[in-house]
Amino acid sequence: MIPADTDPAIFDIQLNIWRNMEPSQKFDQVANLCDDSRALVVAGIHNRHPEYTSDQVKHASFRIFLGEDLYRKVWPNRTLLPS
Repeated sequence: MIPADTDPAIFDIQLNIWRNMEPSQKFDQVANLCDDSRALVVAGIHNRHPEYTSDQVKHASFRIFLGEDLYRKVWPNRTLLPS
């Protein structure tokens, strides 16, 4: 499926590059995207809640990534703050 915001010719080029990458290169690309997405989530929390300590930001991001149920299982007694 071609993304709506990408020219089909450019998408073909991107797809060929991805297909020709070594598995380790693909892994590195995905790991970088994960790191970038975590950084965006943390930046969003900082932006919405500048009063949060670094520990509060960390836990707010954990709630986003883990979901409410798993977060509560891991930290059942932690006070919930808006994320």
